[in-house]
Amino acid sequence: MVFQNIDFHNVSELTRDEFGGYVMHRFPLCVEETLSEGGRNANKITSGIELRFKLISDSVKLKFRLDSPDSSATTVYIYRGNIVGGWQECSVAIVSGETRELVVNKHPNIEKLREITKSASFGFSPEVVRIVLNSSILRFVGVDGDVVPPSKEDVPEKTYLAYGSSITHGSLALNIPSTFVSQIGEHFRCDVRNLGLAGNARLEKSVADEIAAMGERGEWDFASLCMGINILNIECSDFEKRVKNMIKTVAERNPEKHIFCISPFYCREDMDGLNKPQLFREIVERSVCELGFPYVHYIDGRKILDGSWGLSGDFVHPSPLGVRAIADGLIEIYSKYIKG
Repeated sequence: MVFQNIDFHNVSELTRDEFGGYVMHRFPLCVEETLSEGGRNANKITSGIELRFKLISDSVKLKFRLDSPDSSATTVYIYRGNIVGGWQECSVAIVSGETRELVVNKHPNIEKLREITKSASFGFSPEVVRIVLNSSILRFVGVDGDVVPPSKEDVPEKTYLAYGSSITHGSLALNIPSTFVSQIGEHFRCDVRNLGLAGNARLEKSVADEIAAMGERGEWDFASLCMGINILNIECSDFEKRVKNMIKTVAERNPEKHIFCISPFYCREDMDGLNKPQLFREIVERSVCELGFPYVHYIDGRKILDGSWGLSGDFVHPSPLGVRAIADGLIEIYSKYIKG
């Protein structure tokens, strides 16, 4: 969405908070209000959100505020198209409780950036400033300076949408550009929409409907649906209904778009010898087979991340090594259907 001449990428709606800032909602409010409390909170986390614009004035000032009882600071990254900014501007810390003014100047050597972009076949124009946000509850306060949103020609032609748990939204990838979603976007030179909901990928009907609608509006060209890890506590029969509704809803309304259905990666329950993750994997595979959509593909998560070597010390989330393995494994499979 465009607001104050800035493209708020991966944002469906903005709302004012009590301090005069703007809360960024990835799913729209009509979907958010149907989620659990955890899901509503996760929808306001800025995973995969970027503020994009082209400078008209020589510089621009953006204001952000972090109000978080759970974190003392967050980091944002400045990119020029696909190229991360120099060390002076590549990461900026914003401390909780403070309003931080972020100054972005026109690049002094835009021609060199154009050369790099052309030689690497990057999807973003280097004139596009991308303020890449990490996972936090950062608030946008305002902008001072003349900017315009990017045009269609300034951004990649295709978009990859990823729905899933905290593993999708980036937990322990250490930063958003290192998530498996971002790595896949870089490989295929495409844009990404990260719709990971930490702890709350519960396959709600409203979520399925909105992902399907996003596809109908041309907001994504291929998608992944990571299903199961956040709802291992529900009955298998309930899980199967949710999986089939998610696949059927999205695929029927986007019949010629590739959709990758990913079952749980290796997890703590596997380490403990519990059978529930494997039952869920079989349900996802069977559902894909029974529904029979030609552009829907099953991916066994345990074959992508196959052991404890790829887990972090919480035995839940992948380590950076595990994240890299997920990205590499999915890229290999996606490449059979998606051109890089």
